[in-house]
Amino acid sequence: MTIYEKLTIFFLTTLGFIFGFAGLVFPHQKDLLIWTSSSSFQAQRLHIFFFNLIVGGTVILWFTNKESKFSKNTWLYLTTSFIFSTSVFLNLYIISLISGIILVFLVERVRIHHFGFFPFSFFDYKVPVEKKFHLASLLCLSIGLILAELTILNNYYLKLISPNILPLNYFYLGFSFPLSLIIFSIIYDIIDQKDNPKLKLQKEVSFWFVNIGVIIFFIFIILKMAIGEIFCASLLIIYILFTIYLFLKNTDYFINKKFLISGMFFLVLTSLTGLSMICLQFFYPGISKYQFLNNLLLQMHGYLALYGWSLSGLIVIIRNLDIQQKYQSNKKILIHWFLLIILVPIGILNLWFAILAVPIFLIYFWSTLI
Repeated sequence: MTIYEKLTIFFLTTLGFIFGFAGLVFPHQKDLLIWTSSSSFQAQRLHIFFFNLIVGGTVILWFTNKESKFSKNTWLYLTTSFIFSTSVFLNLYIISLISGIILVFLVERVRIHHFGFFPFSFFDYKVPVEKKFHLASLLCLSIGLILAELTILNNYYLKLISPNILPLNYFYLGFSFPLSLIIFSIIYDIIDQKDNPKLKLQKEVSFWFVNIGVIIFFIFIILKMAIGEIFCASLLIIYILFTIYLFLKNTDYFINKKFLISGMFFLVLTSLTGLSMICLQFFYPGISKYQFLNNLLLQMHGYLALYGWSLSGLIVIIRNLDIQQKYQSNKKILIHWFLLIILVPIGILNLWFAILAVPIFLIYFWSTLI
């Protein structure tokens, strides 16, 4: 990846980080991802899109193609995903539909080239689990785009199903899964590859557990079945802890290991904040005094997922491919945790802390990526 391409990733990620604090400046944006009207511009949509869809999707394609620099196809994806994101932000859904179709074509073109049209690899025990996660990442990106397209088409044009049943924000959240899956691909690739039948079985079970679990979890969210959501969220936390156990037990030292371990613990916190939100909504529905806490947890959940777990994986993917020299990581990891555990939660509530969080994020991300 060239310095120009890294600067592009840096710029887009930083914009997404800043847009997360939009509720402190612009009106009607306090509730992250609660979009009941298409008549107002919701800058917090860009908080999700810039990192997950644009940066995450671009890096997934770049990584899949093993490119030394972005190909024309990868640049086209980046540009088109930017058009899709800004058109959704501006509520220009015709442009969103057109650009979304192009994105599906670009992703499927890469997926089919590397893995074939039908995902037979999922059901082949001989195929390494890391390749299955990689295939799942690309497939999830395509499916996420298709579902978002169909939901836009239904909610704003056809109206065959009530928008209350299929809120658009549910499918926007799905754009976080592809990058998570590609990070799991990296993690399981690093886990000891020796001929160990027990470890092979554990990795295979882990793959199916997380993917089926997420699908069922997503169905429970759509059906608004809180008990099912709590059950799935709890199981996914157990899965994450089990993955951390496998990773620590079965990997030797390598240069980016600390970043991945740090990222996985960010994922644990992400899951705990998500579970806390579900429990609040289930045990205390409609109680106004808990809405403030729920909204705070929701925004913390987003920041921990995007700029904790996913950002750590993104850094490892980029650095592991083209920068092998040893660099000091302990101090940077401490800064990362201070930023997301202290400054961001306070910054969600206070503009001055949000302003302070931005330059610290810039320094941290610049030092690790550039």
